[in-house]
Amino acid sequence: MIENYENQINNLSTLGLQIYEQKIKYKHKEIKVSSLNIRYGVSIPAQKRIYGKYKLFASNGISDYIDKFNAESAIIFGCRGSVGNTYYSKDKCFVLNTAFYIENKTEYGNLYFALKYEKGLSLYATGAAQPQITINDVSKAIIKFPIDDELNTILDLSLIHI
Repeated sequence: MIENYENQINNLSTLGLQIYEQKIKYKHKEIKVSSLNIRYGVSIPAQKRIYGKYKLFASNGISDYIDKFNAESAIIFGCRGSVGNTYYSKDKCFVLNTAFYIENKTEYGNLYFALKYEKGLSLYATGAAQPQITINDVSKAIIKFPIDDELNTILDLSLIHI
């Protein structure tokens, strides 16, 4: 049953990417990444973390639950180590310094699928042993947004926001 559920989530995520690709072919707006208010996550040493109800995101996804948050309705993508992974949390969460986040309550579906399509801007990664992306690296990039917010519904349905 869990396997079936995971397959349904993956199918909806794939559908969202396909819809995104079709939408940007015909009509889209171009958004400068520098206008998206990208923020670095915050470092919090493991020994100072207190278990709680908020998801703790790192560059590779949810790594724990803690008692504080620094973001809400956030698109999260890895900037150190696991660059390119993209996640969404509709709820309050804490984002570690191995990831960027963008808070967006209106066009989160477009933003999530745009970043997913662009592989979390991993094209701008530097470093061989441990790849990383900086805000300065991606500030001149442009991503394409569909005109409507239909992708919010796909993202909500897919429960990608774990």
